[in-house]
Amino acid sequence: MPRLLGVNLFGVILAATAMLLGGYIWFVGIFPYANAWAYGWSAEEYANQNQYWRILGFFIELVIAFGIARLLKLSNVTGLSNCVKFAFLLALLVAIPPVSYHLAYGPYHSIPGTLAGAGHLLVNFSIAGAILSKFE
Repeated sequence: MPRLLGVNLFGVILAATAMLLGGYIWFVGIFPYANAWAYGWSAEEYANQNQYWRILGFFIELVIAFGIARLLKLSNVTGLSNCVKFAFLLALLVAIPPVSYHLAYGPYHSIPGTLAGAGHLLVNFSIAGAILSKFE
């Protein structure tokens, strides 16, 4: 499989796809209106979003998965449990703080929305770490 900067691109695609599916399950199945509440949208506004923007979500997942894979490679992290722990820490220390700004500075200060978003990042980064551990 082709590599870019030492990263297996098939693993990145699989991880990004799993992250997209994980996000769908998290925000549609488990916490269906967490994002709506966090940003002050009504259920109708949330349901009537233009679905073409979701395509951008997959590209975002690709960039995140590639970044996790590259950092795993640069840090010489190997093995399933180590890769999952590393990705979990990336989510905790790097991904969650910037997406939590709306809690402090946004007009709605949604603790449930922020917690749902943080949980989503922790789970999805961990899933990506698990998948990418198989493509060292």
